[in-house]
This record gives sequence, structure tokens and C-alpha cells, in this order.
Amino acid sequence: IRAMNPAHILVECLTNRDWGRGLDRGVLDEGSYRAAADALHAEGFGLCLRWNRQSSIADFMQVVIDHVGAAQYTDRSTGRLTLKLLRDDYRVEDLPLFDYESGLLAIEEDEGGAQDGAINQLVVTWYDPIKDEERQIRVEDLAGIRATGGLASSTTDYKGLPTAELAGRVATRDL
Repeated sequence: IRAMNPAHILVECLTNRDWGRGLDRGVLDEGSYRAAADALHAEGFGLCLRWNRQSSIADFMQVVIDHVGAAQYTDRSTGRLTLKLLRDDYRVEDLPLFDYESGLLAIEEDEGGAQDGAINQLVVTWYDPIKDEERQIRVEDLAGIRATGGLASSTTDYKGLPTAELAGRVATRDL
């Protein structure tokens, strides 16, 4: 399956003068888009998506960003549009620690560790371009199912994913 690199799709949406935003490439942090494109290529992460102009270009770009798990933002230090993939490419030791000794005054609400209401099954709908049909893949968190005593299921559409293998990886990421 020939699929397009999502970082390339975003650059085209931003810079194409005929149907995109028509921005000058100078407003992009090209290094961040290139690094994202290289990482997505290494992951085998291509999309088969078409923008049919029934939604805004901003909405279409958000669909691409949601598919790959990324953030696109204006960097406050450079003023350039930046693309950052949300991956585990950091060292835990380098993350800032917020505790009472570093200036944290209080924790007023702590719902992060609760299992109640957590999704433990995710169904991803994807599109098989070879068979020309929508398909689904289901992933489950067996420990979560056992801990809560039942299924808490959700469904997500990622129609740009062209293979079951990629849909399974994205479903596992989201779960």
C-alpha cells in the first residue's frame, strides 16, 4: 500500500497556494517537520486520506494530527509552526518534578489514578483501500477489565489508516 507521510500532508496543507493555507515555508520549523517525517517513515506510518473540502483545512489537519498522535503549535521562542510527535522519546530523569519542596502548594483534585470510568476496550474503525471497505480492530486492557469487573468500551474512527497492523498499533496507543 502506498500511503503518504503525515508530516508531508501537514506541510502541503500549510504551504500549498492552490488549496492549502498558502503560507511561506519560512514560517515553518522545517527541522521539526523533517524529524517527524523521518520518525513516521521509520514507524511505517503512512495515511491514505483525501480532503474533500467538506470541512475546513484546519479540521483536516487536526484529523491528520489525531491519527499520528502529534501536536502542531507555534513555538514561543522562534515564532515558527512546529510539529512534535507525542512519543516516548524522553528521559524520565529529565522531567521536572513538582512537589511541596519545589513550589507545589496543594493538590485540590486527584482523579488521575482512578480506574472507575477508564476505557478498557477500544474499537478502531479503519479503511482497507485494497478491499475498498471499512474494517474494525479491537484491543482490550485485560487487567483493566478484571480490575473494574466489566467492559468500558469506546469506538474511534481513523479512516486514514490503511492496514490492520497500523490500526492495531494506533488502537493500543490510544487505549
